[in-house]
Amino acid sequence: MDVTPLLGAVTGVGQSVQGLLSALPAAAPDVEVAPWELTRRALPVPPALLVRAWSRFDHPRGDRWLPAADVVHGTNFVVPPSSRPSTVTVHDCWCARSPGSCTPTIAAATATVRRAVDRGAWLHVSTEWGAREVRDLYGADRVRVVPFGVPSIPEVAPAGGEPYVLALGASDHRKGHDVLVEAMRQVPGVRLELAGANGWVDDATRASLLRGARALAYPSRYEGFGFPVLEAMSVGVPVVASAVGGVPEVAGDAALLVPPDDPDALAAALRTAVDDEAERRRLITSGHARASCFTWEAHARGMADLWRTALEAA
Repeated sequence: MDVTPLLGAVTGVGQSVQGLLSALPAAAPDVEVAPWELTRRALPVPPALLVRAWSRFDHPRGDRWLPAADVVHGTNFVVPPSSRPSTVTVHDCWCARSPGSCTPTIAAATATVRRAVDRGAWLHVSTEWGAREVRDLYGADRVRVVPFGVPSIPEVAPAGGEPYVLALGASDHRKGHDVLVEAMRQVPGVRLELAGANGWVDDATRASLLRGARALAYPSRYEGFGFPVLEAMSVGVPVVASAVGGVPEVAGDAALLVPPDDPDALAAALRTAVDDEAERRRLITSGHARASCFTWEAHARGMADLWRTALEAA
């Protein structure tokens, strides 16, 4: 299993790896994990050069440096060419849909997915929407949907001060924070808190902001899964999100969903989430119930089943 996403600041991809590793021992005790990294210290050449090579060729092969294992799993788009059965997690198809929006390294990582499909790799996605995306873009038929669990939120005191609407994540075009800033002009009495807009926020600060928020805004233009949606629901914070990608599938009826790029609709939903106490109670109750449907134990069992399937099909 590629554990590179655990190095440095842990983003959503890193959370998915953490959750899987923590749940596997109890959920699938017959699975033993042999970690590998796409880092300069672990590879004979710089990782970026390898990824770019793998986006065009099935060489150099990874067998000479990968640990001994029955199945090779890539946790973040990339799985090295190998003589062993392979599985790879595709978190979304944003770069495949909009290659000009991504850096050359990320675009190359996305391009390795097509070559992995051609080699017979199995693709793991987290939603049925994601499955449709990879079938459409890559012509993949070896696809398995295994939803993620809910990242744990540290038990810290909620942030105080004046009421605020929280948005999490970097302020790139995909996240729609420009639309949110415009919408918030129509939401009186609350301020906007952008956490992580200029870099990663430490876990304790992030948890405190999340627990203290009046509502979470998730106005993304494209999203494969949406961890912040479930994180907010799990701690009783109403969610307003764009009805894009895998978000409606994850949120169900436990969030207020609006069209992307519509600041007026976003503002109206945020006013409801902030001010309408009856609707807030409904969102909080349904949010807790919805978040409880996503567990790392179920995710680990599903991934272990995928690895067994890949091994049996080899």
